[in-house]
Amino acid sequence: EIEDVVSVWFDKSEIPQADIAWTAGIDGAAGVGAGDVSTTEWVDSATGTKAVSIRYALGHADQIAMTQLTDNFSDLGSNHRLRGIAYVVVRLLYNEDTQEIWRGGPPNNISAVIKGRKIYDPRRDGTQVIEYDTSTVADLLLLQTGDQLGLQSDVDSAIQLTSYAVTYGSGSHRTSSPSTWEWSDNPALCVADYLVNYMNVDADTGIDWPSVAAAADHCKTLVAIPPSASPQASFEKRFTCNGVVSLGASHKDNLHSLLSSFDGKLSYVEGKWRVRSSAWEASSVSFDDDDLSGPVEVRGSAPKSERFNTIRGVFVDPDRNYEPVEFPLIYSSVYKTRDNSVVITRDLELSMTNTNTMAQRLGFRMIEQADNQIVAKVKTNARGAKASVGDVVSLTLSKLSWSAKTFRVIEWQRNDDGTFDMTLREDESASYDDPLIGAYTTGNSAYTTIPGYVVPPPVNLSASTVPFGIKLNWINPGAREWDFIDVYASSTTSW
Repeated sequence: EIEDVVSVWFDKSEIPQADIAWTAGIDGAAGVGAGDVSTTEWVDSATGTKAVSIRYALGHADQIAMTQLTDNFSDLGSNHRLRGIAYVVVRLLYNEDTQEIWRGGPPNNISAVIKGRKIYDPRRDGTQVIEYDTSTVADLLLLQTGDQLGLQSDVDSAIQLTSYAVTYGSGSHRTSSPSTWEWSDNPALCVADYLVNYMNVDADTGIDWPSVAAAADHCKTLVAIPPSASPQASFEKRFTCNGVVSLGASHKDNLHSLLSSFDGKLSYVEGKWRVRSSAWEASSVSFDDDDLSGPVEVRGSAPKSERFNTIRGVFVDPDRNYEPVEFPLIYSSVYKTRDNSVVITRDLELSMTNTNTMAQRLGFRMIEQADNQIVAKVKTNARGAKASVGDVVSLTLSKLSWSAKTFRVIEWQRNDDGTFDMTLREDESASYDDPLIGAYTTGNSAYTTIPGYVVPPPVNLSASTVPFGIKLNWINPGAREWDFIDVYASSTTSW
């Protein structure tokens, strides 16, 4: 089931929903309207005959069969309801009134822009709770300072308890009732939905929902962008997830695409999947000299293979027919100087990002975080059990003059002797800052569409008027660097 059909596309021509005389039925109700398309391109100018009709079903669990199908195909009847499946039915009319419209033939590709799956949001579930162990300093600190979930707690009474449950959800969403779910383009929720519905992770026991909720809150926060970058407002959500995943691809590739939309991180800890957004987190546990069980290995800078000072990449641009489009280069002269004035580029493919400013925001974060190059390998005593992959920890080591220096845990392992090996990478709060408005690049000059195959341009192209049309002449390329030739006419009177 999907939320809605935004528009239907014939090749590169858009038919917005407002031009489709159809209202989809909900549950067991029939749809309303003839489905006639009023877009000028598909209406005969002389007679007003509409050449296209479109109807669609949203995939409700109790939807009924569509008469457009049952009235025209004898082998389809009222039982062919396609319950739980969203689909589009397109009818093309060819007669003496519409033959000029189809002069170039029918569309080669019919596609749609949709609001997709409805998904579960733990923040809208009144049964979701967090249980804190108040015997730990870290959890007491969390209760005292609160977190991104907007917790309400009585710290004094909590100290007297061994555990403390806090309800953080509010609403009718339930993990086991898809009918209560809603559409969302929040990337943290999309990742959790993919884990549950496509990788069969148990929704009640296999997902760390508080981490999902915290990441979702971070993604939904509005950030300032240049006014010219948005026709509606000078703010947009920090991160959204808008794109397509293929069930023919591997789970790893699909998760990589989803996580790219918010520079997200996924870890598996104590039997649960944790989702993190690209957000600064305070240290959850501190280590000092007394916690070490072996020597500390430190790498002061990253090898060239891990460094970069320039990011170039692509995002999916709705204003360019949803084609991959380059966003402006993200470049740091400071980091170029660090790299002996050598430009080192990292390519970034953001197939789930659909605004230029959001793509730049992700690029800024990545280039700043890449400058955190110190990596430390430490062996700790049993206190290492308090950390896990993805956590932020602080190190106070006298020999290295580190005082509560923050690191992110990137590897964690328990040894047979009860000690723990951890690989830590330097982490700083400033690496997660959103760019200032003036740091964004806007304007069409910054866009460059990814080139396709290189085909020579036509030579000596000319156009002349003939009855009922235009005659084109050109010289074909000498080399066979092309397979066929398409000629497109403008849909307006001007060229």
